[in-house]
Amino acid sequence: MIAIVAVVGLVGAWPASTTAAEPGPAFDDMALHTSHDGSIQLSWPGPLGDYEVELHEVTSHGARERVVYRGRMPSAHLSGLLEGNYAVRVRARVGEAWSPWSSAKSIHVRHHPLPMVYTLMGLGLLTFVGTAVIVLREWRRAR
Repeated sequence: MIAIVAVVGLVGAWPASTTAAEPGPAFDDMALHTSHDGSIQLSWPGPLGDYEVELHEVTSHGARERVVYRGRMPSAHLSGLLEGNYAVRVRARVGEAWSPWSSAKSIHVRHHPLPMVYTLMGLGLLTFVGTAVIVLREWRRAR
């Protein structure tokens, strides 16, 4: 299961409504985004207003779409994405209706390989222990 965490803005529930004739928002950058930590910061130009972001994920069990952000800010942060391919799109409320969905932005999540993660964690631990030993040795010498 994907956990979507930390969205920017006020969250509220909006009733389903007809689509507005006016064009909707579009993401600032439509280039394929590759994430190595399972998160992405999304933004689109526009004033404060009502927005929705929909996440489309493709898994071995099929495709699933769901709204992952409802808020008033023209930005959202998605995190907790598992390795795989996703697409997101945004729309805005125009009066009582919703604008059409924007073009989809593609996201490719490829986490760092576990051996590399464990190697870097080990090096960090060695650096911490080495620094602590030097600091304690100098502290004792200064006493």
